[in-house]
This record gives sequence, C-alpha cells and structure tokens, in this order.
Amino acid sequence: MLLNSCFLGASSPDEWNEAHIVAILKPKKDPLLPESFRPIALCNAIYKIYASLIQTRLSAALDSSLRTTQYGFRANKSTAQPIFVLRQILDLHERHQGKMHFLFLDWSKAFDSITHENIEIALQRYEVPEPFTKAITALYRAPTFRVKNGSDLSSLHPQQRGIRQGCPLSPYLFIIVLSCLMHDVEEEYTSKFELLPNPFSASSPLWDLEYADDTVLFSPNPLTLQRLLHILQHHAARIGLHLNLDKCEHLQLNTEQDIYFTDTEQGQCQCSTCFPGSPVPHGPPVPVSLLLNI
Repeated sequence: MLLNSCFLGASSPDEWNEAHIVAILKPKKDPLLPESFRPIALCNAIYKIYASLIQTRLSAALDSSLRTTQYGFRANKSTAQPIFVLRQILDLHERHQGKMHFLFLDWSKAFDSITHENIEIALQRYEVPEPFTKAITALYRAPTFRVKNGSDLSSLHPQQRGIRQGCPLSPYLFIIVLSCLMHDVEEEYTSKFELLPNPFSASSPLWDLEYADDTVLFSPNPLTLQRLLHILQHHAARIGLHLNLDKCEHLQLNTEQDIYFTDTEQGQCQCSTCFPGSPVPHGPPVPVSLLLNI
C-alpha cells in the first residue's frame, strides 16, 4: 500500500529524504587528510526497495534506447566489453601502422555534480511516461543528509545537486543523463562537420566508449578529436559536469600531435576560430604490445 501510494501520488515520506553519510578510509591513505576518506551514504531500507522497483521497470523499457557505447549499470554489460573494443582498435591500427588518438577523460566529482533539473529533462527526452517521471523527481524534491561519526550525527544539510548515493535507481539515472549528453555532442558535431570517426566501418561511426563516468574518446584525426572534446566540454558544463584536466590522459599511436582542451566551456567550438587551452596530458609511454594484453 505504501509503495503504491508513493508512486501514484508522486510523493515520498519525509524519512526517505534523509541519508546518513559515513566516511570510510581509503586503503593506504593518510587518515589526517579529508580526501583520504570515501563517503558512503546509508539510505532508508524501504526507500531502497521502492527505488529498486522503479529502476527495474525503467531499465526494462528504456535500456534498448540508451547509447550502445555506455556499458555501466546495465544488465549483461561489463568492463570487459569496452576493453575488448579498445584492444581491437589498437590491434587494427598497430598492424597497419595507422595513426590513432585516445583521450581518457576524468570527470570531476561526476556523480555529485549533475543537476536534479537535468535528470528530469533527460527522462522527458527519452519520453518516460509522466507517472514514472513524477515519481522519480519526487525522490529528488528535497533530499538531505547528515554526517555520521560513531554515534554522533551532524545537523541536517540539503543535497542540492548530484545523484543520491546508496540509491539503487540513481546510477541508472546518471547514465540516462550521460546518454543525452553524448547524443547532443554527436548531433552538434555532425551538423557542423558531418562525418564522425569510423575505426571499423564507415557505416558504423564510433568515437566514444563509457563505463558509467569513465569516458574514452578516440579518432585517427587529431582535429576531429579536438572538436569532439571541445563540444563535449561545452555541453557537459551545461549539466554541471567538468573535466579534471590534470587527470585526463592522451594516448598517441604512431603520431606525436597534441590535442588541447578548450580554454572556455561557454563558446561554441569551431576549432578554426576558438582558442585552445592547455594540452591534454600525455599518458606514460606504454608499449602497444602491453596494451593489447590488457
């Protein structure tokens, strides 16, 4: 009765809004530094059952519509599949001495950064039925948290952005938002520059792979990849996502050309007129033969 009432009324009990945050020390980290701890959220058990039911029904209806290059938080998908694709691309271009650029991107606090408004917008773009959209947005209407230290609890704080940690539904909402983001990047690129990279077949463009927030972009043409990167930075900023520039890496195969971040996330990318910022850091020199054995 309670779960049906919450779904049909697009509401939730007040106690479902509150999560308790517990800090777990990361292995081999200095306990005196705040960044050495990983925050873990503990949610209401009944809320987690309700959120899990919504996620099961949502994924059954929506999964086939999400980007095929997203492998995170989806049934019958794992890290092995995108790694296999990357190995195939590396093997193909190494065998034929072809050039290839890979950008391994690191999003800064990705799960904590996307706006709640963009979760609702993404659901609407995928034409999720209104009762489901309202039931989901109700869970993000007023989320709060307290920090738990032993038996002590802090005062109540609002969670104004980011997905709800410890929630079975929230990771799936994240990949829905990310699928919209990558679709927008692809749409803008093709409208301006037409052809996307196609490492295997001209009929099947492929330029990105994702496992949740772990993102890799690739292209044999550095200008193409730089344009995609700049467009991605621009669209990502609109939903609250920003790259951790120091942790991104550029892997070059049979080429030494650099790729640059955009110096602004506000302007549209043309690359012939925009001003590039700092270069993407190069990854350590790793033999391709070793990469192919990942």
